[in-house]
Amino acid sequence: MILIRTKKMQPALHFKNINQTTLLPMRLKTRFIGFGLALFSLVACQKIPFTTNVEKAAVQSELENFVADLSAAWPLDSAQISGHIQDYMAIEGYKFYGCAIVELDTNALATSCAYWYRSTRRSLAYADLMDPSYNINSQSWLTLPLSQGTALWSEPYFDAGGGEIWMQTYSVPIEKNGKTVGLATTDIRVKKP
Repeated sequence: MILIRTKKMQPALHFKNINQTTLLPMRLKTRFIGFGLALFSLVACQKIPFTTNVEKAAVQSELENFVADLSAAWPLDSAQISGHIQDYMAIEGYKFYGCAIVELDTNALATSCAYWYRSTRRSLAYADLMDPSYNINSQSWLTLPLSQGTALWSEPYFDAGGGEIWMQTYSVPIEKNGKTVGLATTDIRVKKP
């Protein structure tokens, strides 16, 4: 005999008896629902696939074109920056995992950073990388391209606390009137080295 709670639970607990023949359809129903949820997870919430070398070259080219457009339109407010990132992320579909645009002060320190990333293949989410615990001004994807004055790929790294995936970041400085005013990045998913 198995006891379960009935819907009419007030201060006192009320139970009703269920035999094994009543329990079998409940088990099948629970398994069906569990299977449906698992199937939904596999189809709708798939992880972003790994980026191939050919796709990586396309990402590099697209980001460089994107930076040229940003430079021509600079300065931008936060709403314009977010709009540009979302439009850019739509170009290559799920191949771009994330994109950031960092605004810099005259000392080449980040004053703002809009970051949009794929929470699934079909949806974008926003993260504020200016959180003091992240310490954006010490991140190599920001410091190395700025100190070398050129676009660079980062080494593969695990994005702990963010995407929770292995990724690589391509960073391109944004120039306006001969001065570096920002930096744009694209993150791609890569295999663990």
